[in-house]
Amino acid sequence: MKKPNAQAVGNQEDLAQINYALRGPVTDIFRRLIPDLRDATRPEAWERMMNNPELASRCFQEFRRRPDLFEEVLRGPNRQPVTTDDQPLSCGRTLAQIIAMIVRAIAKRYFQAKLDRPRVQVAPRTTERPGFLESLLRLLRRKPAPSKKTISSRATVLFEAFRDFLLYEWQTILIPSYAHMPVALVRSLGPRILDFHAPAEIDKLVENTRFPQPRVGPPLPPERQNDSEDVAPSPDRRKTEQSSADLTVLLQRLRPGVVQRLMKDLGLGQRQVMVLYAQMQKLSPTPEIEHFVQCGAKSDDMDRFIVAAKRAGLGPSTDLAACAAYARAYFTTQSEG
Repeated sequence: MKKPNAQAVGNQEDLAQINYALRGPVTDIFRRLIPDLRDATRPEAWERMMNNPELASRCFQEFRRRPDLFEEVLRGPNRQPVTTDDQPLSCGRTLAQIIAMIVRAIAKRYFQAKLDRPRVQVAPRTTERPGFLESLLRLLRRKPAPSKKTISSRATVLFEAFRDFLLYEWQTILIPSYAHMPVALVRSLGPRILDFHAPAEIDKLVENTRFPQPRVGPPLPPERQNDSEDVAPSPDRRKTEQSSADLTVLLQRLRPGVVQRLMKDLGLGQRQVMVLYAQMQKLSPTPEIEHFVQCGAKSDDMDRFIVAAKRAGLGPSTDLAACAAYARAYFTTQSEG
């Protein structure tokens, strides 16, 4: 008989201790503090908190407001008081780790409730019960069921995209907005999802991503029609894929908050911002472009770019071809200057 892994057993014991504290003493404290939980039993209160991000957010606020009420559960391995989020508790985990676990659990429940269709229970057919001999023959004739490929649900796919970036209690109130985000957008943002702190910011980002701004102004000539969708269309698929990979690398090099500032100050959608940086990727590397890529959201370089873009009329209604043309003109001028 295979012996259980000691580390795995230890992890299970830690989780059991955490689970007991959260569902027991911690829940009881919240039942006294939160009016919406006072009429609930302990299990009911726990379920309400975990199924309602807004209610869970209020619980986190009370936890921070009245840490004295949680002194008995905030103890270290030697029963010493734990006063910071990065100190280990008696269970071996830090408070920051436990908060992340709770936020992930709430997000997973919410995504499943909002994105996955409930399974329809089909009533079994009422047929005459077969005799013993007939049942035995059916069993002998039965073929093994073919292996089925597991298909992840929408909620599971979205949760897995978010998992590594669900870390802080302030994100709890954002979970309903997170549920509307396309998986591709979450993956493209990566850790930059933590730059968004308000539901309105998330909602605006989703709106700009899923519903791009329509073209304004005169139509493009036939030979330039593709400019509205692809900055540099190429007949060679491998070149196109390499260009996309280069753009991804470029976007990953940007400082946190840069994309968000372009979207906020200029009202640009994500596709418009992507076009600006794609055009930079096409231009031959220059010190000016390299410096701009590395500049922060509140740098002088970014301030100058924003001012110049506003003066040129760059905004939500600017089509993608015009965004590309502006980037070419701006950085060519900077290089020559």
